[in-house]
Amino acid sequence: MSRLREPFLIPLFFAIVFFIGHRGLSIIENEHRLSVGESLNTVIHTIEEALSLWTNNHRAKAETIARRADLIELTEQILDAKDIHQFEYVQGEIRDLLNPEIIAFGYQGFFIISPDAINMSSMRDSNIGQANLIAHQRRDLFEKALAGETLIVPPIFSDVPLQYRDSRFKVLPPTMFAVSPIRNHANSIIAVLAIRIDSVNSFSRLMRLGRIGNSGETYVFDHQGIMLTESRFEDQLLALNLIDYKEGSSLNIRLLDPGADLTKGANAALPSSQQPFTYLVQSALNQVDGDNVNGYRDYRGVMVIGSWKWYEELGVGIATEIDVSEAMKSFVISRNAIFGILFLTSALAVTLTSILLRNRSKAVELLEQNKRSLEGKVAERTESLLKVNSDLQSQIVERVRTEEKLKLVQMDLESTNQKLTRLASTDGLTGISNRRTFDIKLSDEWQFALKMNTPISLLLMDVDDFKRYNDTFGHQAGDLCLKHIAEILKQSDEQALSNDIVARYGGEEFVIVLGNIQHEAAMVIAETIRSNLLSAALPYSNSGVAGAQVVTLSIGVATMTPRFGQSFESLVKQADEALYRAKALGKNQVVGGEYTA
Repeated sequence: MSRLREPFLIPLFFAIVFFIGHRGLSIIENEHRLSVGESLNTVIHTIEEALSLWTNNHRAKAETIARRADLIELTEQILDAKDIHQFEYVQGEIRDLLNPEIIAFGYQGFFIISPDAINMSSMRDSNIGQANLIAHQRRDLFEKALAGETLIVPPIFSDVPLQYRDSRFKVLPPTMFAVSPIRNHANSIIAVLAIRIDSVNSFSRLMRLGRIGNSGETYVFDHQGIMLTESRFEDQLLALNLIDYKEGSSLNIRLLDPGADLTKGANAALPSSQQPFTYLVQSALNQVDGDNVNGYRDYRGVMVIGSWKWYEELGVGIATEIDVSEAMKSFVISRNAIFGILFLTSALAVTLTSILLRNRSKAVELLEQNKRSLEGKVAERTESLLKVNSDLQSQIVERVRTEEKLKLVQMDLESTNQKLTRLASTDGLTGISNRRTFDIKLSDEWQFALKMNTPISLLLMDVDDFKRYNDTFGHQAGDLCLKHIAEILKQSDEQALSNDIVARYGGEEFVIVLGNIQHEAAMVIAETIRSNLLSAALPYSNSGVAGAQVVTLSIGVATMTPRFGQSFESLVKQADEALYRAKALGKNQVVGGEYTA
């Protein structure tokens, strides 16, 4: 019976060895793919945070410029111009006013657009009097701006050729805008300000920061599946005649699945009109965020692993991908090495087993001689097995090192994410809380006061004649002035305000939120802050404030006890109106709004 079973032992041995090996490799491969997916998800979250900071920054700049009193006055004049001479004169005044801002922040131009979507002012004479391209291509966003919303217009086709940092002029290149309504002194919207953002060297550059390895790519697309940023593989797309050199990839590539790897010379399985969107785009357009670690074809037909998220604030999708060949390279090397070792081990085991079975049939009288010979062979084979085992251990050590490197990369990404979170909550110039953090904390403080039925006070502060200060001493001196004021506010917070909120509201405006503080106490605190700034004696020889030779503050104070149905915007509005009255009454003073119990 034992001899009948012997022919089945070798195939059974092979089956067991390769089943264990295959099962183990499947588990390792799955863990490796999940690790790659986690890394891509980390990139997506990091880019999302960076994009949020980027959009908030440009919206704040557009809103600050649109609220300038001198721009509002010039806008009213150009809208009411009676003849061409007056129109050209006001046009020059607007350009002289805005060009320094445009140049300082790296923008490419501006528009002042009338409510009927006509360009009333621009850096270029060629598009004045023409229908505005934003209203033509993204009417929905233009209508939102007319309704009072400050927003970012994702890449659209430009109305004029633009020069980029590589000295190329592109025909109808992509362009972006930060858009904000212009309100007159009656708070009525009279026009829309649009600041042209460099889409390639600003927006696309932000996506380039999310590239991993040699084939990793992070890009943005819209609801039509059109790529809005520059592709990492423009050279390949040019070689495949998918784009033209003067056009670039942004706005000219639809993210379709060609059904074959075009980079290897294969032809698309279907005409472009019949090709479906890539798996990533289909999922994102269906509002399904996630990742795919099993692999799918990208717009070049290359198999990739990807992660994606729909960014609702801009109405676009964010995607990051890496070629499967690069993502799985370390696993493939390890798999081949393990299969090789298993094959050698099995071959040696089979050889030894065959020798044992063959020698067993020899005569008893040769048993001793065969025994000595077999011992020599066993020793030789054992040495070989030890060497193979040593090689296997080396492969395992290398695998462990690779996993440790991946963990270090993940830790670096987590550290970067934490830094971005800190940057998202702090004003980069003054070191105090920024507008975004202020909005969040004010909302929380409002809800707490509503729950506890306690008052909440708001101090809205504006540096008097700060534009003249900048024009006189320069922007660097203006920045130092804002830092000194922020330090004074922080010291006041430490001395009297405990854990209340101190933030930069925007430009030369600051804000303090006082929880459970009555209106009279808030007025005292505001007066203390104003006096502290006067005591600091920041020189300002040509101040427009009567009798003042130093930097001064105007402060508006509002206090409310929240009620259901109200929002904290009403508190901000009361403080803003009080600030306006302080300005109107001669500046350098504290004015309180009507207390609402």
